Amino acid sequence: MSQKSYTILLTSNSSTDVRSVTISKAWVHAILSVVVVALVILFCILFDYIKVLSSHKQTNALLSENLILKQKFSMVESKLLSVEKKLKRVSNISAKVEKLSSMYSTKTPKTIASSKGINLSENIHQQKRPVEAMGPLQASLSPMQMFFDKLKFFKKAPLAKKYDDEKISDQIEQVDQRVIALLKNSDKQELVALNSWEGLSRKKNIYDSTPNVKPVRSGWYTSPFGMRTDPFTGVQTMHSGLDIAAAPGTPIYSPADGVVSYVGFESGYGNLVTIDHGYGVKTRYAHNSEVFVKFGQKIERGQKIAAVGNTGRSSGYHLHYEVRVNGLAVNPKNYIFD
Repeated sequence: MSQKSYTILLTSNSSTDVRSVTISKAWVHAILSVVVVALVILFCILFDYIKVLSSHKQTNALLSENLILKQKFSMVESKLLSVEKKLKRVSNISAKVEKLSSMYSTKTPKTIASSKGINLSENIHQQKRPVEAMGPLQASLSPMQMFFDKLKFFKKAPLAKKYDDEKISDQIEQVDQRVIALLKNSDKQELVALNSWEGLSRKKNIYDSTPNVKPVRSGWYTSPFGMRTDPFTGVQTMHSGLDIAAAPGTPIYSPADGVVSYVGFESGYGNLVTIDHGYGVKTRYAHNSEVFVKFGQKIERGQKIAAVGNTGRSSGYHLHYEVRVNGLAVNPKNYIFD
């Protein structure tokens, strides 16, 4: 049985010759199959190319969105760092304020000043009270820190994860608003802490400059401040200080911080030491047998400055102790805590 075939006749306008090409049916089917396969391959290539172009556009859009998110996150992170620095400063100031508050909370003075006493602008009693601003200040630090801890996932979470970009952007905006509020709050807290620190520092300076300690620890009072009978003349005269009797050579300690403003011998007072404590307050120590400080020397509370003696106009071994405020003698007992 003969195979079926197709004959193609080829003619030309310029000649009468006719050429024929005979192709078997099998070859026709093979050629058609090749053409169909080629068309299918070409279609697949075109489809993939279009898909790649679309993916490229989406990738560019995602990269652009990620860049915007990174920029927003960087801004939020910088604000967070600013808040953390402020809170660290506030925490340091708060610690100093607490330390100052606790340093003197155990002392209970009988009185700081009377109508005849030192008239300072601050009452030393008040320094024992905790600074009111510190309670809420400390209470606010913990929630802030907890909030920061919750925000730390931003530093670890990669932006390439398949999150909803709009949702992430909204979350960052919300966090940014909260951080701005925290910044404002931290500014207020820092101001409160600084004011508390300055106020308490001033009170501490006043406290340290107040002669509130008995200068001779082992002595006993023999003659009070005020009018008395002069032991030499028997006439009622004003006694401008407080006499504290003690054994010869007993140490005399400074009752407050200050600077030595006078060291020398004066008629009646004998060997005399004067200490300027600031705020118009000076203390004087008379009849000393020895002096251990010099003019211009800085003195701290509790530092040994002299020894009990009997120099000058004295009826026995004792310390004549004076407190003067703006040049006027006042009763030293008004400032001694113990």
